[in-house]
Amino acid sequence: VMLSLADAAAFLGGEGVEMEENATVVIQAPGVVLEMTRGSSDAYCNDRLLKMAQPVLYFDGICYLPLDTVLQCGNLERMRVGSYELIYPVL
Repeated sequence: VMLSLADAAAFLGGEGVEMEENATVVIQAPGVVLEMTRGSSDAYCNDRLLKMAQPVLYFDGICYLPLDTVLQCGNLERMRVGSYELIYPVL
C-alpha cells in the first residue's frame, strides 16, 4: 500500500516537502523527521536508516511512499484479522 506524500504527512500530523533540486522528500511532524529520496528504498526516520519494501514512487507529479514506512516511523504497526487490516501502536 502506497500513500501520497500529503496523506502520509497528514497521518503523522505534520507537513510534507519535496525538494526538486535533489529529489528529496521530507515529512516533518512532532517528534518525527522522515527523509527519503525518490527512486531509493532507503529512508531515514530521525536519522535512523529504514529499508523500505518499495522505493519512493513519483507518478503524475505526486510522490508516494510505502504505508509500512510511515507506520514504522510513527511507532505503529498493522496486522490482518480476517479480512480487516488493523493499525495499532507499538508498545
